[in-house]
Amino acid sequence: MFSVLAANVVSIGEDKSLEALGQVLFQVTVDLAHHSLKACAPTCGKLATAVQAQFDTYQDSKCAISGLPLFDKRCKKVASNVLETIKKGHVSDPPGVAWYYHMYIDRLGFPVYRCTRGFIEGGVHQNNVRKFASFNASPALTDCALADYRLRHNIQVGSKNMYRITYRSHFSPWIQQAINFMRCKIGQPVLRSYSDPSEKLDVCGNPSITITPEVDSVFGNMQYNYVSYMQGTKYAVTPVHTDEEIKLYDKFRLTDSLASGINQPDYWQKFATAWSKALNESMLRKNVFYKTAESLLLKQHFNKTEDKSKNYNSLRMNEEKVNAADEILNNNSRKRKHTNDILTANNYLCNFQESTLNPFTLFSPLTAISYQSYPYLKYSP
Repeated sequence: MFSVLAANVVSIGEDKSLEALGQVLFQVTVDLAHHSLKACAPTCGKLATAVQAQFDTYQDSKCAISGLPLFDKRCKKVASNVLETIKKGHVSDPPGVAWYYHMYIDRLGFPVYRCTRGFIEGGVHQNNVRKFASFNASPALTDCALADYRLRHNIQVGSKNMYRITYRSHFSPWIQQAINFMRCKIGQPVLRSYSDPSEKLDVCGNPSITITPEVDSVFGNMQYNYVSYMQGTKYAVTPVHTDEEIKLYDKFRLTDSLASGINQPDYWQKFATAWSKALNESMLRKNVFYKTAESLLLKQHFNKTEDKSKNYNSLRMNEEKVNAADEILNNNSRKRKHTNDILTANNYLCNFQESTLNPFTLFSPLTAISYQSYPYLKYSP
């Protein structure tokens, strides 16, 4: 964005044309806003044509193992039902519905719009995905993250829907509770977060039960030591999951004694014995753990690698069809253009000429076009 502006500022400085700079800033801002409007489903005719092209491309693709096509009779019937649903318009955006509505005017005099595009089913899911920094979190971290999300979501949505205002305060109700306690001590009325519904409820007392006291683990964060302690082994018995174990697994698979005979009954017993022997007799201490033949941990990793190999071979066999499908998906003409201008050029130019601020301040957080987007249905450009 700034490279485009810098290239135009030089030319603007030569002919002193403020109007031309305003036109450039308007075009850049509107193009950026329209480029982010991906939460749209095309009309039934365009969508049915695109899906039909994908079905026609992939339905005759051969499997690298069985040699059978991807679509059998049942899959073709399901595909036909999907196309019929699309042609009826059940998947496309309903015509004549305004997904963007005006919220307020910012300090620069530009309107701010809000996007209501999205589905109730995916709303919470997508928000949680964006809130989590990583997956495979522990149950304790997941519970804390969800509790924090519930607190913030309820406060923000409740204030907007009940009071018609945007919440601009903290997210710690305990501070407000402490303030209310202090107000009660001096005889002042408490601050209410919500309007009183005048509803009376009976509160039952808590039963007298014994709660198990929380005890810190003596192992701290050493989860592998804890697992080995509970299993009664020198090292923890785990699946093949670290980089060091994957390299060691590939090394054993290349040895003469383990390169063949994988279908023999005692093959995985020999593999586990060689693995444990190498772990006990060498310096393979970091990120390498025990494996047993009874738990089939080594065989599970073998099955995963075989599945990846089969998928890769199937893709190589149907490389032309895959490339053709990717070309269709990545075609720029498939992206629906936003027809209704959110902000007209005349309005933008008028605000720009009246403003005495630096032109680059137009791209501050209070930008000319700001909206809340919910891209639950991302239509690939």
